[in-house]
Amino acid sequence: MIDVRQIRDGEWERLRNIRLQALADTPSAFATTLAQAQAFPDNLWQERAIAGAAGVDQITVLAVSGERTIGMTIALGRPNSDHRIVPIVSVFVTPSERRKGVAGRLLGIAQAWARDQGGSRTSLWVEEENVPARSFYESIGYVATLDRQKMTSPPPAWEIRLEKVLTAAG
Repeated sequence: MIDVRQIRDGEWERLRNIRLQALADTPSAFATTLAQAQAFPDNLWQERAIAGAAGVDQITVLAVSGERTIGMTIALGRPNSDHRIVPIVSVFVTPSERRKGVAGRLLGIAQAWARDQGGSRTSLWVEEENVPARSFYESIGYVATLDRQKMTSPPPAWEIRLEKVLTAAG
């Protein structure tokens, strides 16, 4: 049984552990390095968990199986005033739990929250050559934009921005 839900205030260790796992598994997909994140003080993780649980400026969504945290995503409640685009960041599912619908459930909660914040679209970046991730995002309604940027972490690669129009159903 996998519980997909908004993080709770006291779950900063879950957040830290899944984020460190994500950085170890896919270092090129994130702007922060594993070494940087490992050096973050506990109070930073605590503040992030509190902010994600409050759901005011952001939401953090976790996927939990028993005692293990197996996935996460974050949506930032800063919709662009012209286009009301809510950014989705840090999408990650533990490799052994991929292709089981977890990422879709994580994103579903984040997208519903984005809609509640007045967003009309969500946006995320994906490595251009990451065909499985890009195919997944496109299968749930994300469409490539013309935005492209060089990734900040090695190896040298490009990422593209995808957007999804939010409807009443998701």
